[in-house]
Amino acid sequence: DNTVPMTRELLDRAFMQDANAESLDRLAQRLIPCPMGWLDQPIRLNSFWRSKHPSAYVFLKEDMAMPAEVYRNMASRLENPKTAESPGSHQAMMTRPRELADTIDSVL
Repeated sequence: DNTVPMTRELLDRAFMQDANAESLDRLAQRLIPCPMGWLDQPIRLNSFWRSKHPSAYVFLKEDMAMPAEVYRNMASRLENPKTAESPGSHQAMMTRPRELADTIDSVL
């Protein structure tokens, strides 16, 4: 069906390894397969690239789903981005929301 399933085990090992079991169980019940297009089709943001707004990039220190070199490559496409590191896994917005919010505030 051209989707990628997300299992509770994969969520635990690669996306939310810093979450407690209760949080993982609660979220796992809501998981649905991800459309493959998110992974294999380019996202076109032409007006974004033409804008001259300041940019920032937050690197997640414990992210096991996204290799650090991919992060660096994404950030390098921005023009003079402010960068910061934040503790947390790929889903830090769910596992470390306060720390992530503080980090975002620090680069604004």
